[in-house]
Amino acid sequence: MREVVEDAVPDLPVAALREAGLGAQFDALEEAVGGHLEGERSNVAVVAEPFAGRAGLLAYAEEYLGAAAERRSFDGLVVDPGEAPEPDSEAVVVDGCHYLYTRRVGGFDPLERFIDRVTDSDAMFVTAWNSYAWDYLRATRDVDAAFPIVVRLPPLDAGGVRDLIYAMYGPDLPRFESTKAFGRVKTLDFEPRTVSLTRSVGVEVTVPTLNLSYLTARAEDDVGEVEAVVFERLTRLSEGNPGVAAALWARSVEDGTISPASVEALDRSLDLDDDAGFVLLLVLTNGAVDREVLAAALPEVQVRRSLTYLADRDLVALSDDVAWVEPTALHPAAEYLRGRRLLW
Repeated sequence: MREVVEDAVPDLPVAALREAGLGAQFDALEEAVGGHLEGERSNVAVVAEPFAGRAGLLAYAEEYLGAAAERRSFDGLVVDPGEAPEPDSEAVVVDGCHYLYTRRVGGFDPLERFIDRVTDSDAMFVTAWNSYAWDYLRATRDVDAAFPIVVRLPPLDAGGVRDLIYAMYGPDLPRFESTKAFGRVKTLDFEPRTVSLTRSVGVEVTVPTLNLSYLTARAEDDVGEVEAVVFERLTRLSEGNPGVAAALWARSVEDGTISPASVEALDRSLDLDDDAGFVLLLVLTNGAVDREVLAAALPEVQVRRSLTYLADRDLVALSDDVAWVEPTALHPAAEYLRGRRLLW
C-alpha cells in the first residue's frame, strides 16, 4: 500500500528537507538516540501531516541507529491487538502508528496494547504518526505520555519552500514566466472558508486575502518578481507542507515554464453528505486506507459510492483499491472537517 502512495507524490530526500530548514528535527532525533544510550527514557514520536516528510525522518533514525534497530511498519488499519510490536532489539522504529486504532467499540485495543509494550520495555521506540490522528489521540488517550520526545515537522516559510524546490529540482529550474502570458496576478484574492454554526452545520463565507508576495516583490527585477510570487503562492496554497508544495510545483510546470497563475488552488467550497464526510475523515487521519478496510470500519456507510464522489471532486485518489487524500486537497479537506467538528 505504501508504495502505491509514494509513487503518486514526490519523494522528499533527507538532504532536501535539511536544505529547507528542517535540520533541527534531524538533530533532535540524534539527541534522543544519544540520551537513550546514556540511560535516559527517550521514546520518540515523529509527528507530521501527510506528505510532510515523516518517512524521511524515520528512515534517518533507522540509519542512525544502525544494527541496533529493528523496523516495523503498519500499512493499514490494525484490528488485532496481537499485531502490536514486541521488541527483540535495543531499538524499534515503527512507522504508521496512526493505524493502531479505529473509532469504534474495541477499536482502541491495538493502540492500548502497543502503549503498554512501549512503557514496559527497556527498548527505545522511534514512532511515526499522522498529525491529525496524533492530536486526537493526545487529547483523548494521553498517548504523548509514553513518548517524552515529540519531533514535529513544522510548516516551511517561503524561503524554505524555495530551498526545497531548488534542492529537489535544481539547479536548472523551469523558466519563471511573466504573468502576462497567463493572466494578471491580483493584489487581492477572495477565498471561501467554512465557519461552524453548530456541531454539524457550517456556512461558507468569502474572505479577502492580500497577495503580499506580489506587492512586496514589485521593486525587484521581472524574473525575481515572478519567482518570488510563485514561491509565496506555493507556500500559501501548501500551507508550508513540503510534500504538498512539491506536488503543486510538479503539477504547475508546463512546457518548461511556471507562472503564478499556473499554481492553482483546489476549490475550498466543499459540500459533502455525512457518509462522504466520515470516509474523508478516516482517509485523512490515516493517510492511505484499503477500500475493504474502510467498508469494515464504517459498516453503516456507503463507502464505495462515497469514495467515487470524493475522487470525482479531486479530494481523494484511488489506486489498487487503496484510497488516500490528494496532496493538493489535504488542507481544504482538513478545514472542511474541522468546520464540521469531525477533526480536532
